Amino acid sequence: MHVGTLDGRLVRFIATLESPSAVRVISRLGSTRPAHCTSTGKVYSPAYPTTSWTSCTRPHLEPLTEHSVRTLTELRTQLAEVRKSGFAISRQESEEGVASVAVRYPKVVPG
Repeated sequence: MHVGTLDGRLVRFIATLESPSAVRVISRLGSTRPAHCTSTGKVYSPAYPTTSWTSCTRPHLEPLTEHSVRTLTELRTQLAEVRKSGFAISRQESEEGVASVAVRYPKVVPG
């Protein structure tokens, strides 16, 4: 399990709890990933207008994998779903073979 916070358009991982299982994601403590490629970034982004992706001037986003969100249009569609559902999913967007789910508690839905 990883806990992260937004740092501009990046997610910074600030806490971690590793599984005792042989199959696990190693600690990302202190590292960063582009917010648009992580479930944590997607769940936090709609809640903070100052990190609004609408201010981004580039129509294309840098991918980390072939599964990463690549356009602002696609990202905005995903963020609209996050606002409705209260959770975000990343399916191999930050790393091949890794999926994640993030929930922001308490659920924040901007007006």
